Amino acid sequence: MGEYYGVTNWDWYGLVLFNLITYVFYGMIRNCVMDGQTPHTTLDIFGMNLATQFLLCFTRYAWYIYLVVPGYIGFKLLGYVWGYIARTNDKTAIDEQPKIDPKEAKRLEKKQKKEEKPRVKYIK
Repeated sequence: MGEYYGVTNWDWYGLVLFNLITYVFYGMIRNCVMDGQTPHTTLDIFGMNLATQFLLCFTRYAWYIYLVVPGYIGFKLLGYVWGYIARTNDKTAIDEQPKIDPKEAKRLEKKQKKEEKPRVKYIK
């Protein structure tokens, strides 16, 4: 903070990047709100962009905040892959259940029908 860095070409590139991200994500937020939806992730990225802009006034290390975006995308993709793997394992577990013989199935069906009948208690 004590040194003067000066304005470099990278600062101009960053300004263009910030303006582009702000414009695009503001439009996405506006469209979501007009459609009656809640802009969850879009609003998070927009807020992170504004926070990075503010913190860059004090330190150049604020650019590291943008590393959160690829980390979040990786986290979401890992969740999708894990859900697919878990779903595949559940299907194999269902297929491995023992088969019920026809006599046992008929007995269970009769028992279930008997339980479904309303019970009436007569008082004398």
